[in-house]
Amino acid sequence: MKRIRTGDIVKIPLWGSFGYAYARYIDISKFPSVSYPSLIEVYEYWTKTQNFEFDHLIKSNFLVQPILVLGINPTLRNGFWEIVKRTDMNIAAIELPHFRSHEPRWDVEENAKEWCYIRDCDSTNRVKTSYDNVKHLESGGAKGTGNIEIYLTMQVMKKEEINIEDHFDLNDETFRYQYNVAMKSPLVSEIPLELYGRAKQ
Repeated sequence: MKRIRTGDIVKIPLWGSFGYAYARYIDISKFPSVSYPSLIEVYEYWTKTQNFEFDHLIKSNFLVQPILVLGINPTLRNGFWEIVKRTDMNIAAIELPHFRSHEPRWDVEENAKEWCYIRDCDSTNRVKTSYDNVKHLESGGAKGTGNIEIYLTMQVMKKEEINIEDHFDLNDETFRYQYNVAMKSPLVSEIPLELYGRAKQ
């Protein structure tokens, strides 16, 4: 297995017959004071087969907000995800995205008393704000790779205007949870470009 590095493009299997999504990997452990190991930026580009056009992919916008990832190395090692292209990124030019959070942070969002956003991927660097200013962001908790596959499949289906309920059994707790997250999370194409990875100011 190739060792993953910042800038690598990974192929992510979608559920059912929906094919593959593609994302750019960023190793955020190289930044000071970060609380998470890695994140991905998912392109608004997917294929039905394993073949893809890199020039088309790299010119695409992003599909969803940046996602914090858990377990990417064992997922790659076991062949579930695959590095399909090496690209170079200037680490110094990377601006780490904001993530949505709330207080009390140990409780679920439905019980939030205050809202904030996390800066610099440092869970202690929290800026108080309103829900309206952060509702479009990803939450500040890392997702397992299996849940990411479900979530991205649902977001692709939203983009293609396919009824998610026809393809997922929402009586299943995992599917129902990811469905609720996907329904609350706007596609990047649905928000102003300046709000990609940024709280509203």
